[in-house]
Amino acid sequence: MKMTVVCLGIAVMAQCAVAWDYEGHRVVNQLAVASLPANFPSFVREAATEERIAFLSGEPDRWRNTPDLALKHFNGPDHYIDPE
Repeated sequence: MKMTVVCLGIAVMAQCAVAWDYEGHRVVNQLAVASLPANFPSFVREAATEERIAFLSGEPDRWRNTPDLALKHFNGPDHYIDPE
């Protein structure tokens, strides 16, 4: 019974991990900028800069999702960790 619960928990967590994509990266970067120390350079806290950081966080996903096969093959290994 205990092993079934553990396996079910792992399966549920794996499903959640797949859901990151652009929105997940954007939220993580917004939280990172919000948690910077007070003595960090102030230009980073400007609205335009914060938006640019959040936007650029999705670049790996945009490159990964491109239909260009050569670009997909080149950038794929940088986005995933494949143990094979």
